[in-house]
Amino acid sequence: MIFNFARTSKQAQNEPSSAPIFCDENGFGPKQGIHYRPADLNRLNARFKVFMEPFKADFAGVRVLDLASHDGRWSYAALSLGAAHVTGIEARPELIEKGKHLFARDDLRKRVEFLVGDIFDAMPRLLERGEQFDVVLCLGIFYHVMDHFRLLKLIHDFKPKLVIVDSGMINNEKPFISLRTERSDHFLNAIPVGTQPESVIGFVSTGGFRMMARALGFDVEFLDWNPAKFDNHANLHDYFKEGGDKARRFSAVLRQAR
Repeated sequence: MIFNFARTSKQAQNEPSSAPIFCDENGFGPKQGIHYRPADLNRLNARFKVFMEPFKADFAGVRVLDLASHDGRWSYAALSLGAAHVTGIEARPELIEKGKHLFARDDLRKRVEFLVGDIFDAMPRLLERGEQFDVVLCLGIFYHVMDHFRLLKLIHDFKPKLVIVDSGMINNEKPFISLRTERSDHFLNAIPVGTQPESVIGFVSTGGFRMMARALGFDVEFLDWNPAKFDNHANLHDYFKEGGDKARRFSAVLRQAR
């Protein structure tokens, strides 16, 4: 499925940096069928400010791979930062359909492509085609899988210059994975495996994440989610958790070590 982006990248780059990317005017509202609550939009815009906008130069004119692309929200954001092309992979076709209006302009129809399927099936096919991506977005999927190292290895094989990971992790520098289950019938959870209603997932510790990334030659930088930097904390509580070995949300960037 191929859809086109809602605004030109030149228009997006000329907008004030304070203008929210995710808002009703840009298609993230009930009129368009994507009913994000104000707290949801606050979360999306805060995330954009932390792990995408600071890397605007990395997106300019490059090819981007968006893993578990959902309704296309981060593909939209990547194009707004000037990406030349975005390929999204999403296992639930209804989510791609839900966000297709975000990419409705004919003049950019060829700059975004959404593939329906499991990322572990689609990524090897893209590699077989010889595809390479300068930026890989792994946003909200890393803790919904069990094959974490395999996923990082597949990402590595595309030879990206930048990888952005946003995921629940265990706040502990000891390397381990905490196994859990979640229902696969919820659109925000892992996709089903077999006939069971629950899928096994894994929360990797921050130390485990560093170990896996470094084994593949990546430098790891965890990004700052200091609550004092945000005026509105609505729907951001999981980024602000502190202390102990508890799971919380982390954002990190990976680059190949020199």
